[in-house]
Amino acid sequence: MKMQKYLWGQKAKSLLLLSGLILSAGCSSIQFVPPYDDQLDKDVTALQTATETFLVKIEREGSSSPDDYKKNYTDFYDKEKVAISGLEVRAGAVAVNDQTEGQIKILNDLIGKMETRHKDSGLSVIDATQYEQDLNRVFRAILTLEIAKKSVGTTTNSSH
Repeated sequence: MKMQKYLWGQKAKSLLLLSGLILSAGCSSIQFVPPYDDQLDKDVTALQTATETFLVKIEREGSSSPDDYKKNYTDFYDKEKVAISGLEVRAGAVAVNDQTEGQIKILNDLIGKMETRHKDSGLSVIDATQYEQDLNRVFRAILTLEIAKKSVGTTTNSSH
């Protein structure tokens, strides 16, 4: 009989402890969704605009050769790399931001493939149109993630 009371007492203590842990976890500042980052949002939008401007120019010109790449476009690719690096650093500085970091990596890979193609064999109108669609899909995914974070509530409002 004393053993049963002891066991019930232990169960009650365990239940009370578990309840306390659940309540305290609910009140803590643990975040499972990273905060919305308005600067990342602005930087991604600016990068999309610069990329779109470049691709529209290629489409208007009819194509771009490897010589055009060397003469006219290395600066564009350098700026893209720097901007993406900034996005990577900013997204990586926020805890639980794996989805945004993953999309930025995809963006970086696509820009790298586009540059390699441009450097090696040039970009045709078809190439530019395809890269435009693929890159805009990634830009949209990043911005959709940021807007979803904004609807959850927390915001990071600092600049670089």
